[in-house]
Amino acid sequence: MRQRTLKRKKKIISVVLIGAALYCFCANYNMILPAIAAGAEQTAKFSALAVMPEGGAERLREEMSGEISVTKSTMVTVPVTTPPKPTENPQVTTKTTEKTTTNPQYGKVQTVNMSGSGYSFKWNNILVNNKTKSHTFNIEKELAIRPDINIHKNGKPQVLIMHTHATESYMTTDNGQYNKSFSARDRDNTKNMVRVGEEIKKQLDAAGIVTIHDKTQHDYPSYNGGYERSAATTKKYLKQYPSIDVVLDIHRDAITRDDGTKIKPTAVIGGKKAAQIMICAGCQDDKVTGFPDWQHNLRFALRLQKQCNDSYSGLVRPMYFVSKKYNEYLSRGSLLLEMGSDSNTLEEAVYSGKLLGISLAKVLNTLEIK
Repeated sequence: MRQRTLKRKKKIISVVLIGAALYCFCANYNMILPAIAAGAEQTAKFSALAVMPEGGAERLREEMSGEISVTKSTMVTVPVTTPPKPTENPQVTTKTTEKTTTNPQYGKVQTVNMSGSGYSFKWNNILVNNKTKSHTFNIEKELAIRPDINIHKNGKPQVLIMHTHATESYMTTDNGQYNKSFSARDRDNTKNMVRVGEEIKKQLDAAGIVTIHDKTQHDYPSYNGGYERSAATTKKYLKQYPSIDVVLDIHRDAITRDDGTKIKPTAVIGGKKAAQIMICAGCQDDKVTGFPDWQHNLRFALRLQKQCNDSYSGLVRPMYFVSKKYNEYLSRGSLLLEMGSDSNTLEEAVYSGKLLGISLAKVLNTLEIK
């Protein structure tokens, strides 16, 4: 009887304890459930962090920064490694197969109209670049004096065209650049100064002014000594044909800036590109002697400069007046002409030869003895 009573008491006590436990559980249910949910959420986030791309992972880390330091009652502790802070201006390296437009094999060609630049003094449309140390002159007064040139249209040679540097040549393309390995020299007379000289002769002959064109390449095989050799050729013709009063030494210029850019002196005349011409008039000055009659050559140069400008504005650059002889001392009607530069094309130079020939014929016609 006593044992049954004891068992009965144990059952009652067990029921009471279970009931108390249930009561406590129910009373704290609203606190326990959020903790369980929070733990599950943290576990899910850390799992996602492990597989997420860098951009999304960084965003998730920012969101979790306040959640990792939870209260001591947090059941799960997860170590988090903070990634290195990105720089403010990250460098992005991108591979590309695009070819660069800069090629060290080529240089730049700049087209420039030089008709109104680089002169010392002027009168009307005549500009002079005076490179002498002690000479100056009045353009208007010199123009008024007749050059010592007498043209006869009697079938005898009046003009000699020759080339101290016959092999000087031109660009073969017109695209704003040049090949640095290209040599502007050519022994083919259809591609060098001889071709330009032929065009000048053609215009003079058409005007009834008999012209001899010497095609000797005085700069081959050696460039040095060219003026001495061309002087000998000129003297030979002057002796053989005393009727010759005008001697033209046809060259081309070469202009290159310090940065390697080549200058292409160009004018557009009649819708076509023409290589600009520079008329060179030498004189006796300082150490340059043996050229006492240089004023006669100057007067001829001024008349040709004026006629070119009157007929074809922009065709000529300022006249180059310098203390040099250039073999001009051999005749009072001798001039050196620079037909463009090495960056012009042959076509442009030949076109200028045509325009020069027409202008020169007009000047010589005013000096004709009838």
